[in-house]
Amino acid sequence: MMYYQIIKVLLTIMEKYYIYKLVCNDVNIPYTYVGSTKNVIERKRKHKSDSNNEKHARWKVYRIINEHGGWDDFSMIIQETCDSKADAVKLEQKYYDEELNENRMNSIRPMITNEELKKCNAEWHKKYYNHNKDAIKEYQKQYSINNKDTRKEYHKQYKINNKDALNEQRKQYIIDNKDAFKEYKKEYRSEKIYCHACDCYFSKGDISKHKKTQRHQKNQVKYVGIKLINI
Repeated sequence: MMYYQIIKVLLTIMEKYYIYKLVCNDVNIPYTYVGSTKNVIERKRKHKSDSNNEKHARWKVYRIINEHGGWDDFSMIIQETCDSKADAVKLEQKYYDEELNENRMNSIRPMITNEELKKCNAEWHKKYYNHNKDAIKEYQKQYSINNKDTRKEYHKQYKINNKDALNEQRKQYIIDNKDAFKEYKKEYRSEKIYCHACDCYFSKGDISKHKKTQRHQKNQVKYVGIKLINI
């Protein structure tokens, strides 16, 4: 057992990072993608697979590849090797900077901060949503229909499991929006509603109360099938 562990550690130490470029076999097509990997064969296989995958084909690198003959018209060329991930990123950035901006197939720079990455991802998702808005809405609608019972059960269980937290959240929301709630209630109760059966007006907030009065109970039987209260 110890022998295999030693071999595994040695292989890890000996692993190198390969800096590569994806370029078109047609020299008149100037597009270039810069990347790094520890497994050239697996990375090449993944690029080929993703370029033919409908889900990934919309990514900039694969969209350009497919617009210019597809994967078979592109080659993966090793530029150099290094011994660490940090060095690999620096070398990626070096080769990235050598390319003209309009020729880059990379969607983001190799050396990028977490904040910049979040911003790029947010912009990408926004563009993707705007471009596929109708399809996304249709998918969500169909998903809701197909999973109605499952979603209902999930929300029910979620409310049970998070009862105290949800109550506290509602309580805090009411406190934080006290003035707005007060104003809303004032406007709601000041709005007048007319009842045809009783020929009278009352506050909108008193609909339930009015329906229970003997006067309304007695008068409503004369108007079966007719909307009695205008809201």
